Amino acid sequence: MRLARSLIPGTQRKAPAKIRHIISSAFFYLLFSLPAGGLAAQQASGFEVRLGVDGETIGEAQPVFINIDRSALPAISVREVARRYRKLLEEAEDPAVKIDALHRLSNLQSLAGNEIDITAEQEVELYREAVNSYELIVGSGVYYGRIDELLYQNAKAYAFIGDEESSIKRLEQLLGLYPDSEYALEARFRIAEHNFSQGNYEAAQDAYKDVLARDSEGRFSDKAEYMLGWSEFKRDRPGAASEHFISVLDRYVERSGGLEELGKVEANVVDDTFRILSIIAAYEGGAKVFERLLADRAKPPYEYLLYDRLADFYQANERYADSVAVSQAFVTNNPDHPAAPALAQQAVEAYVSGGFVEEARDARIAYIERFGDQDRYKSLEPKHQEAVRSYLDEVGRYYYRQGQQASGGTRPLDGSGNVELAGESIGAVTQEFYREAARYLEHWTRLLENGQRGEQLVLAADAWVRAGEPDNALPLYEIAGYREGNYEQAADAAYASVLIRRGQLVEAEDEAAALQVLVDASERFARVHVDDPRASAVRAHTANLLFEHGFEQQAELLAMPLTRDETATDEERRAAMLIVANVAFNSLQYDAAEQYYTEALALIPSGSALSRQTTEKLASTLYRQAEVAAAAGQPEKAVGNFTRVAEMTGSSEVAMKARYDAANAYLSNRRWDDAIAALKDFRKRYPASELAEPADDKLIFAYESSGQLGEAADTLLAQIERRGMAPADAWEGRLAAAQWYESAGRMADARQVYRRYLSEGTAAFGTHVYQQELRWRLAEHAREQGDSPLSRYAAIVSREEASDESERSDRSRFLAAESALVLARDAAERFRSIALTAPLQQALARKQSALEQAIRSYERAQSFGVEAAVSEGTFAIAELYRTLARDLMASEPPGQLTELQQQQYTLLLEEQAYPFEEEAIAIHERNHALVAERRWNPWIDRSLDALAEIYPARYDRELQWLDWSSTEVSP
Repeated sequence: MRLARSLIPGTQRKAPAKIRHIISSAFFYLLFSLPAGGLAAQQASGFEVRLGVDGETIGEAQPVFINIDRSALPAISVREVARRYRKLLEEAEDPAVKIDALHRLSNLQSLAGNEIDITAEQEVELYREAVNSYELIVGSGVYYGRIDELLYQNAKAYAFIGDEESSIKRLEQLLGLYPDSEYALEARFRIAEHNFSQGNYEAAQDAYKDVLARDSEGRFSDKAEYMLGWSEFKRDRPGAASEHFISVLDRYVERSGGLEELGKVEANVVDDTFRILSIIAAYEGGAKVFERLLADRAKPPYEYLLYDRLADFYQANERYADSVAVSQAFVTNNPDHPAAPALAQQAVEAYVSGGFVEEARDARIAYIERFGDQDRYKSLEPKHQEAVRSYLDEVGRYYYRQGQQASGGTRPLDGSGNVELAGESIGAVTQEFYREAARYLEHWTRLLENGQRGEQLVLAADAWVRAGEPDNALPLYEIAGYREGNYEQAADAAYASVLIRRGQLVEAEDEAAALQVLVDASERFARVHVDDPRASAVRAHTANLLFEHGFEQQAELLAMPLTRDETATDEERRAAMLIVANVAFNSLQYDAAEQYYTEALALIPSGSALSRQTTEKLASTLYRQAEVAAAAGQPEKAVGNFTRVAEMTGSSEVAMKARYDAANAYLSNRRWDDAIAALKDFRKRYPASELAEPADDKLIFAYESSGQLGEAADTLLAQIERRGMAPADAWEGRLAAAQWYESAGRMADARQVYRRYLSEGTAAFGTHVYQQELRWRLAEHAREQGDSPLSRYAAIVSREEASDESERSDRSRFLAAESALVLARDAAERFRSIALTAPLQQALARKQSALEQAIRSYERAQSFGVEAAVSEGTFAIAELYRTLARDLMASEPPGQLTELQQQQYTLLLEEQAYPFEEEAIAIHERNHALVAERRWNPWIDRSLDALAEIYPARYDRELQWLDWSSTEVSP
């Protein structure tokens, strides 16, 4: 064991003569035993003070040693020199000599280590003697060195021999006498340590803070900060303690390359700091403590270690949910941190340790979602990559098992069976289970090595199919079937891919492209898995698809060998024969078609649907001959062949079409009566056929072409009622039939259709103008037949008034105006028919009422803006007033009037009639005014005649002038 190194002042002082004499022999011997230049070198380097190098507590620290240049030792052995110093220490009586000898012995130990051969017990005994010497010097008050140094060395000596109280006493004495001594900082630190060890945490806290405030060189700052944190913790102040512990970590990070270059002692301190921070966080809110501590700091490199240690602490104490929460908090806040995968995995392991199965699975899923991305996965360490793969496998198989349980059992892992399963009706929950299984299992396969994942690919594809998403399964089946080597399920996987391609063809928008893909897939299956029993079925199915999509030559080439392939089943050979027969039929090779249809029928069970279909196809071969004859203009031969086919096939679709085409043959050759007879027969035989309506159309065409328009109309109307057509289409057809009725002279039938249309169909079809025209025609017909047309004219007027301006036309306005004039003329006639007989007052009242009604009727006609109607209305209204004036003058006078009374009565009538005559003149002048606008019509002319008759002095001359210059007025 080393002797404790003493602290020697930096500047030498001479000892008293007596002391120099006592130590001269030993020191002289040592001095002249050094090599040449040794003393000079020693003097040049002087004394060096080193504090806190070998220990942090007073008990661990040792005195400072003299830093002697490490040159070669003298010939005398170090052990002998040490022996002599030890002897001097034992024999000297002067305390100063003893202390000086102890210091030199300590320096030798620094140079030579264990070569001086001093045991621990001997070293303690030496310091006991040194303590006595120190006490004697301190007690004497006479010392030629530095008192602060002496007190410091005395304190250390006490500490070395285990007298802690005396050591602290000397340190306090040092601080009291020399507060600014170079030893004061360490003294304060040792006192703080003592207070802490004695449980006086408040005093220790103050002392540690004092050390931190004074330690500008950082000699004790690390330990002081660390112990200050413990002092706060012991005082139940975890928040403040945490701040100090974080500062400790920051200090070590700054000078150790982010905690990567720590010594053993420093590593222990850092580890203990993490431990106490975990304890504090565990009882103060978990990871939120760290978030609060680091909120105002740049993210330190040790952040993840805080979370890691806290998660470990929780797990060790069986607080599994808390452990997971800590790990997840770090991963959430630092998703791209290199330690994130480890902490996320730690969360999984915590749940597993606690037996939380569902939570562990959710944690695995979260791990996959966060680190399973291809790019992120590549950046992971191998152990974390393995974790991703393992979790994908576990989660995928879990969901697969859930899907199996939800669907009521399991199925063998068979590609074809799985694809067929896609068509089954399963619940949404079951589908979701399989969908999740497929997603994770497929992800798993992408991370496995090629050539070693066939079964896994099939399992993932199977899950997609069971989830009802075969398109997602397809690429997996194809890789498993062709690129993963020869393993047990390779052919099943390849066949499953063919089945999925078939399903895609049904849904494809671009059928040609999808078909070619299916053909390639089928040929690939038959080529690679040639010995598989499904190869011939794949060829037959593919040939059939090619034929159905118009690739007949390619289909025939694929199907022809199968017709004679003895290894193929009867069903497969029959399918091939039908394809060859169909191709021959379409190529007009009817003999070959008949041969293969016949051979195919021999392999088809009699009475089956396929048998009936093939029989019809055979009949179609004969049918074509009839079509050729019809096209050649040989209707008799064509009809004969069609009839033969119909009789052979009975009530089949071919028979129906044969009779239909027989009628068409007559139509094509303009054999109208024969066509009509054939079509009537067809409608009777096949009333519910899809060709029934086309037959009706052709029958109507035949009637129209032969001039039988009434029958065409009858058939069309019956067809409309039978079909249940849309209202607009139905009325369009009915009105067309009405026109045919008119052309055929069946006016009553035509008008019946028109009346029904105006009653029921105007909302569905036809414009307002068209409908007004029909109303006019019906009104005119009634007038011509002597029936009262007034209600029909009134309907025209009211419909026009009710219509929107955008619906009207000049024609509709004209018809409405003319209809209103008819009604007005009738009202005027009723006005004129009322005679003014006695008693005059009552007759006049009736006359005036009729007048007002007639005027309103003419004004209504004028409202439509038709110029002729406006002029006629103006003339007629004026004449109504003029008529009233005349009738009034010609009215029957009262009886038994004297001559004088008669004269007076006449004057009275003139006074009553005069305003009416003046009103008539004023109204006629409205027409007269139109002349100046170069407008002329017969009603204007009649108004001028009336004016000339009423007021000849003024208007007769003007009328003559107008007659003379009438050539200049536009009619």
